Parts: sequence; structure tokens; C-alpha cells
Amino acid sequence: MPTLPDTLRGGKLLADAFPDAPFSDRLILPLGYWLTAGRLYHRYADDKPPRLVSPSLIVIAGRLIDIKQSVVWWLLYWRVDGKWKRRIIPRERGCNARQLVEESKYDLDVTSSNVGRVVPYLAAFESSNRANIPTRKITQQMGWQSSTGDEGFMWGQRQIKYVAEGDVLSSNFQDNAALSAWPADAVVFHADADDGASAIADAFHAAGTYDAWRDAVARCAGFPVVLVTMYAAMVPPLLPILPDVANFILMLGGPTSAGKTSSLMVAASPWGRPEIGAEGMIHTWDITRVALERTAATQHCIPLLIDDTKRAKDAKEVPQTVYDLASGKGRGRGSLDGIRQSTQWRTVMITTGESPLTSADEAGGTRGRVIDIFGSPFGRTDAETGKLVAELTATVRENYGHAGPRYVAMLHGCRRDWDRVRKRYAELHRQWRERAGDNRIAGRLAAYFAALELAGRMTHKLFDLRGDALENLLAVWGSIQTDIEVADPAKRALAQLRSWAGSHAAEFWGRHEMHETRENSSVKVPMRGWMGAWPDGDGWTAIGFYPNKQITTGEGGMIVT
Repeated sequence: MPTLPDTLRGGKLLADAFPDAPFSDRLILPLGYWLTAGRLYHRYADDKPPRLVSPSLIVIAGRLIDIKQSVVWWLLYWRVDGKWKRRIIPRERGCNARQLVEESKYDLDVTSSNVGRVVPYLAAFESSNRANIPTRKITQQMGWQSSTGDEGFMWGQRQIKYVAEGDVLSSNFQDNAALSAWPADAVVFHADADDGASAIADAFHAAGTYDAWRDAVARCAGFPVVLVTMYAAMVPPLLPILPDVANFILMLGGPTSAGKTSSLMVAASPWGRPEIGAEGMIHTWDITRVALERTAATQHCIPLLIDDTKRAKDAKEVPQTVYDLASGKGRGRGSLDGIRQSTQWRTVMITTGESPLTSADEAGGTRGRVIDIFGSPFGRTDAETGKLVAELTATVRENYGHAGPRYVAMLHGCRRDWDRVRKRYAELHRQWRERAGDNRIAGRLAAYFAALELAGRMTHKLFDLRGDALENLLAVWGSIQTDIEVADPAKRALAQLRSWAGSHAAEFWGRHEMHETRENSSVKVPMRGWMGAWPDGDGWTAIGFYPNKQITTGEGGMIVT
């Protein structure tokens, strides 16, 4: 019977050969396997020669259960050139030879020649170590990891929790510490490098100092639009707490060089790197709808920032994209692991452009979902204001990613009082509905303004900012009232109908003209007949149209026939 010089025999602890390995010291090599000179062999029968399984040891160091989908993943370690490499893969892939061979591109020692032996080895390894392989939770989505908030908030690759007064637990488990050393309630963020989610998560980190960031934002006092834009960036973590508030969009419209992009950077700075492009968290409208949907799903409970609508490949697709993002639900799409499940997200999209976002929507589907603010966010565009904007932008580009974690840690710390948060929102919503009156569009926007006020009040208090959130919001509310009136389809149609009636008043009984002769006078009947009745004078309350009249709208305006 052929023999092997045993480095490590099946049934022995891996720690005997690798005392400093980045995995549990209780894991064993499955029976029937040998590790010799770093190479893994298997003897299928006593009278058969051993066969090479893999040129390197492969270890299942952990079982990771997706906190939202209950899918099981494996944390694998293997040695290459004397160093440990790691990768997280779906357990399904590790059990399927055709899928597992794809991992060769990450330098895992699997080929079409040996994958048929690696798959049974991994099954044997899991079975032999089932009681000793650590199990932890994994997620592919940022934001709150449970409806109660108990699992914390995933910010990039960090799990955020409130620990004590002034203390924030920010844990990143993407290092080489053994999985068994991770806290039992740890949640690990994992994004497959192939779908770009890992790059998205990398933009969420901190740089510079909190004090420098706070001092810069304090200079925005007196610029309501800039602060309201930042309030919008703080709303997304509140949305799962406030289930009655839908996703919405805040649009900064106006000419170029008016400070819109700088306002977008200020809004991004609490959360991560406020740059446009691959390394920042601000995207542009030349992104595909599929990529934008995946970004929204990954950035659950975190604002989605997109600069410059004129960069969209097809301007007609912008309203549909806005509608899709506001719906908060994506479609199942193909992926390397099969069919990706339909994803959901809660977010606020903040975007910029030269024209109001609703102006591109002929069907009007976005009007009740968009807060359209037109003009320079900093009011003026003179040299003095330009200097302030340049200094503000430079500061937040160097100091960012501090306020967002503090904000969600505060929300995590008061999660037992979320009912009080909901009641406070309900009262604010009632007040904004009263301000909206009978305007349907304003009534829908009232829910968003109430959420903005709630987030704004929390932001001012937590970061000790001067000014009043309600005062800033009322300034914005007042500036968009005319547009809201025009945006309401019912009011717009009524105004058009009133205008048409005014130019055809003589066709209504009550405002008819008279034929005057020397002998008598008679009513002048319109050529098309009577349109209806409209009392003369200023005390009228209604205009009556005969039911056989057809009212249509066209390029020339409203027509009644």
C-alpha cells in the first residue's frame, strides 16, 4: 500500500499545522484526507494510490446566513505562496462543480481537472466540522438590518450601533480576524465584486474630522435650500421607521455654475466621500437604469445622489427612471448565482439639472413624487458667494463620513421610542397638510415636508447647528407654491376651463349679449348654441356646462364643443 509522509492526517486539528491561521483552532481535516507539503490528497481506498485534490489547503472557515434572504454562504480560506487568501461564496456554488470552477479567476486552486474532487472534499469538510464552523450573519444591503433596528445599521462595510452616551460602535469585520472572534450579533457586509456593489460600499468611509465638517456646514446658515437639501439626505434612515412616507425626489434646478453640485456635495458629506464618479458616492445620469437600480438596492436607507440630468443618454427616460426609483422595488435579474431576487429599497434621491424635473414628464407621473426647487441654492452668484461656495466645497471634500454614523447611532439608541418618533411625524404631517389646503399635489408633498422637518430638527439638535429647520422649510415651501399650483392636474384643468369660459362668456346664459333695436331687445343666441349658464356679476359660485358639451385639450389649449 503506497504511503505518504504525513504533514497532517485526516481527523487532526488544522491548528497543529497552522497555529496562526485566520480561522477557528477547532477545525479538523476530514478523515481520508492528507496534507503533505501544503498539497491536499485523498485516499479513496486502502489499495488505491492517493489522488491529488488541490495544490493547496482549502478551508471552510465560516457559515454566513443572509439576514434578509436566509441564503447560506461559505467563508473560504486557502493558501497561495505561503499566504492566506479569502473569499465569500454562496454555499450553492461550493456544491456545484460547474459553478465552483469559476472561482479560479480569484486564484482558488480549482480547475476543470480537479473540481470534481474539490466539491466532495468541501462537503466532507463541512460535515466533519459542522459543530465547530462558526456561524454568523451576512447582508448584501446597507441600512437597517431588521425592522426593529436591533441588528444595527450597515454603513458601507461597517455595522453601526449605539453603545453608550457619546459612544458609537462602528465595526468592520472585513479583516483577517478569525470568524469565531467576531461578536455573535455581528452582521457582515458582502458584495460580489462582479456586480459593482463592493465599489459602492467603498465610498462610505470617513476622512478628516467631525469638527471641521460641522464648522463648514454651520456656514450654510442663511441658505435654506442648501440646508433643506442636507435634511433630505438625513431622511432615508427614517423611512423604515415611518412606513407611511414613500420614497421621494428632491430636484435642484437652475443654470450652470449656480452651486447645485456644491449643495449635492454638502448633502453627501455626512455619509461618505462627496465626489462624482467611481470613487465617490455621487453618480451621474449617464448611469444605466440597471446599475442605478442595483445602486439604490445596495444603498438602502442611504440617500441616492445623481448629478446633472442633461448627461442622461435619453432625456425621455429620466421620468421613468424617477418613477422606478420612487417605487422602491426592482426586478429580478440574472446574476452569476442564477436569478437575483427582486430587491426593495427606501431612499430619497437628490438630483440636479438645468430644468425642473417635472417639466420633462409629459404624463405627470412624477409630479407628486418630486420637490422641484429652481434657482441658485446659495441665492446669489456673485464673487463673494462664489468664494464661500469654493471654501465650503473644499472643506467637505476633505472632511466627511462622520455625521451619518452618529445620526443612525442616535436612532439605534432610541429604537425603543420609535413609536414616539412616528407620533411626532404624524403631528408634523397634519400641520403640513393644513398648509397644503385643498391642493392635491401639495397634499402629497406634505408627507415629504413633514419627514424633512423631522430629519431637520434632529440634525440641528444632534450637530448643534444654528437656525430653525421649520423656517428653512417654509422658505422653500413658499418658493415652490406657484409651481405646485400649476402642477396639480385638477387645478390646472379648472384654471384652463375658467380661462376658456372667460373668453367665451357671451356663449353662457346669464352673460349673454342682447340685440337692441328701437322697438325691442332680444337675446343674441350664439352660433354654436349655448354652452351653459354663468350668472352675471362677481357673486357667482359655479359655471354650468350642458352635459352634451365635450371638453378637450390640445396644443392650442382647452376646447369646448
